[in-house]
Amino acid sequence: MVCMCRSGRRSAEAASTLARLGFTNVNQLAGGVMAWEQAGLPVEKEAHAPWALERQVRLVAGLLILLGLALSHIWPAAIVLAWFVPLGLVFAALTDSCMMGMLLAKLPWNRRDGAACLLPKSRM
Repeated sequence: MVCMCRSGRRSAEAASTLARLGFTNVNQLAGGVMAWEQAGLPVEKEAHAPWALERQVRLVAGLLILLGLALSHIWPAAIVLAWFVPLGLVFAALTDSCMMGMLLAKLPWNRRDGAACLLPKSRM
């Protein structure tokens, strides 16, 4: 089994967890898909794949801050929104969790009809 992710950090955690649970022959793609691409190895990309969740979080966070700042000109209390987002980002960094990312992951364009699996259907 080979675990992989974009940078290699989450796949290393997944491989470690799987090994701890008793799975054998578990590996991970060191450096992730980014290192694979940098080595000039082939990568297939889905033509209409959604943006990475991290990128979606940055977009939504920026838009919420801008919205809070813009609305505060006509409704001063809206400035709370511009303060709430950076506080959420600080909390996300300190706890290594991201509520906004978890919410965005549930949106229809981020959900897949089936999980990707490299095992032949006869072994599933």
